[in-house]
Amino acid sequence: MKFAGAFLFVSGLVASSHAEKTVESDEAGADTLANLSPEFYQAVLGKDGDSIADRWLKEPEDITKKFNTGRRELSQVISNGLSKLGTLEAKHLPHFLTNNPLPNGYPWSTRNEYTNFYNEYPRTGVIRSYDFTISRGLISPDGYQRPVILVNGAFPGPLIECNWGDTIQVTVHNNITEMTVHNNITEMPEGTALHWHGFFQHGTPWEDGVPGISQCPIPPGKSFTYQFDAQIYGTTWYHSHYSAQWAAGLFGPLIIHGPEHRKYDIDVGPILLTDWYHKDYFNIVEETLEENSPGPVLSDNNLINGKGNFNCSSLSANDTTPCRSNAGLAKFRFQRGKVHRLRLINAGAEGLQRFSIDGHKMTVIANDIVPVEPFETEVVTLGIGQRTDVLVEANGELDSYWMRSNMSESCSLTTQPYALAIIYYENDGEESGSDHGNGSKDNDSGDAKDPTDNEPEDEDSDAGKDTDKNDSENDENYEGKSDSESREDGEDEGNDQVGVYKRKTPSGTTAGRTPSRTAGNSPSNRVPSSTPWNVPDPGTCLNDNLNLTVPVMKLKLPKADLTLEVTVNSTVNASQVTVWTMNDIDFRTNYNSPTLLLSNLGNFSYEKQWHVVNTKNAKSVRVIVNNESNVSHPMHLHGYNMYTLDAGEGRWNGTIVRPSNPNRRDVANMPRKGYLVMQFDAAANPGLWPFHCHIAWHSSAGLLMQFLTNPKEVVKYRIPHVIAETCRQWGTWTKTNVPDMIDSGL
Repeated sequence: MKFAGAFLFVSGLVASSHAEKTVESDEAGADTLANLSPEFYQAVLGKDGDSIADRWLKEPEDITKKFNTGRRELSQVISNGLSKLGTLEAKHLPHFLTNNPLPNGYPWSTRNEYTNFYNEYPRTGVIRSYDFTISRGLISPDGYQRPVILVNGAFPGPLIECNWGDTIQVTVHNNITEMTVHNNITEMPEGTALHWHGFFQHGTPWEDGVPGISQCPIPPGKSFTYQFDAQIYGTTWYHSHYSAQWAAGLFGPLIIHGPEHRKYDIDVGPILLTDWYHKDYFNIVEETLEENSPGPVLSDNNLINGKGNFNCSSLSANDTTPCRSNAGLAKFRFQRGKVHRLRLINAGAEGLQRFSIDGHKMTVIANDIVPVEPFETEVVTLGIGQRTDVLVEANGELDSYWMRSNMSESCSLTTQPYALAIIYYENDGEESGSDHGNGSKDNDSGDAKDPTDNEPEDEDSDAGKDTDKNDSENDENYEGKSDSESREDGEDEGNDQVGVYKRKTPSGTTAGRTPSRTAGNSPSNRVPSSTPWNVPDPGTCLNDNLNLTVPVMKLKLPKADLTLEVTVNSTVNASQVTVWTMNDIDFRTNYNSPTLLLSNLGNFSYEKQWHVVNTKNAKSVRVIVNNESNVSHPMHLHGYNMYTLDAGEGRWNGTIVRPSNPNRRDVANMPRKGYLVMQFDAAANPGLWPFHCHIAWHSSAGLLMQFLTNPKEVVKYRIPHVIAETCRQWGTWTKTNVPDMIDSGL
């Protein structure tokens, strides 16, 4: 097989032509390389000035073979592009950013964790500006190369960081253009929009980033600048809200520093938990919504901070995709005796995550962006879109421990539910290697046997063997360098995890046998010998007991002025396509007619498929959601924190959990054949606000409705002209391009 074009498997900053084509000339490749950003070019440039892409042009078959057969971890550039998350180079975070008007004090002045941030927030006058280029690429987060959509060439996307009360400004350049990848599959140009999950957007609902509701999509080749205040603080994330684009990698963490009600020493930063599919998101949407669909698509893997391992020998013979079994795991550094803050984010598409750390209990201090009274747990459960902040004291006796996130097999659809990462303890007195107390600069290594592999280590096992496809005698790394050369260029050594995930562990357990050996004496060579907590999965698909999650800032449940009942179900429509419905309506957006803009003009008549519910002048609205389906749903409300009054199986009996101070969050899990009762202060935030399941394939299939709140105030908004200009740009682009809108659009 011959390939053409620069081998742009990493950042997607330019397009490549791929299978079954020949290279016309080196000059053509050089022209393509000229379009790369300086950062990307430096990342892939060898010491001799001969880049990976140059060598691909000269010897494509040889380099493909080396990709498939190398035993060492893939370099971070190949697996995750320009992201540093999941490496020991990732910086720990400060307690707050000090480049603010009060460098010797808190940016939020005397406000604290008891301040009602729904009514009051600081205005620091500081603008945190970011520039995002969104483009296609090919990377290998778990060793299996697949097309993705990246922010600034990184997976996961770059961290946005600010203080409570700062203004966030993000300019988005849409470079999602046509690209041909494996097996002559062509990815087409797409629009996009970024949603800032968990932000209230009080006074700026047009910045919510939902195409067809708050804006038109940003067309290919155009840019759009979002600007909004950090009215809340805590851990959240941003992601595309255009179809299921975020399942292609278009997401990243967002941290707002604010008051702390429990002290800690080190902020480890974001830990993103993501199920992972080897198929492109658009193909999954197609399969899900095709006529007489055979059923939902299962995820192929589970990642921590965008990293994981996959058993390439399990691929079918006709799958010729480049694949490396030992891509490498995420790594973290703990300081013995210190208390660490971990910011957990479920940024996946479908899977319910159960997070734990061997030998360490966790203290929960926040759910979504709501600080809660601390409580201790061994396992944290997160539905799609949910976040939990935990504190972990590094009081273990071992030098290294396994971090785990297992998808609930009762509540998720996956062929491989287990994710692993490694926590290294710094030696007492060991010097830290980066800012904010980050870990050593040493390259990490170790010949770690995956603890989820339950196969016996006998002569017939794969232990110690290379299980990659298309094996050869050449044991050099992918880039064709010797071991010493790869180390010099920053190629990660070790964690030669082979024969991974051959057999699932029994239902209700966390994982299997763990290794008891170490590899060398270097701190970064330690291989965990820790054992998992034996906490069975309850299989309820619910979060922690609502009685445990008590908000620090107390709010009494107000009287509901309006009560709505919503029934969730799936049905087969006249086209023999399975869709998801709320009150028998499967949602479908119109990218060219955002409902917020229409409402601002006084137009309160909507197409049925837009599923707009007008709450009129109701101050507080209660919503009783009855789930008739056999599937659980993480329900997300934009623009608000929901009061979560109750959730469970069967039908609601009227019980309200702790009405004096109910749980609040922006995503609440609803069990199968069960109910969720929530309430929100509708009139306080005028706008058009989606309420939807956060499983990508459910919202794509119609499981979404929108609330029009306080319409008398919506018409008073002076929406910036750039919103209408983006719609004009989108309209111009769609005159000559037909968007492949085969789903709800969201």
